[in-house]
Amino acid sequence: MARILVVEDDAPIAELVRLYLVHSGHAVETVADGAVALRRFAQTAARTDLIVLDLMLPGLDGRGLCRRVRAGEGNVPTFRS
Repeated sequence: MARILVVEDDAPIAELVRLYLVHSGHAVETVADGAVALRRFAQTAARTDLIVLDLMLPGLDGRGLCRRVRAGEGNVPTFRS
């Protein structure tokens, strides 16, 4: 079981992604704002296995959030599309 942080500001999309991941046996938390996600990740970095990240977010956009997460501690895998 992976612990996954889903960062998506579109509530129906976030819920759909959450449901699929939970159905696959993962523990999932959703956050709708980039700045809130960064604070949440700082609290849970040691327990976060993966971040599913939208690029267009309020507060702090997805690219900025990704840069800041990569610059910090933690072992979160990254995928580039």
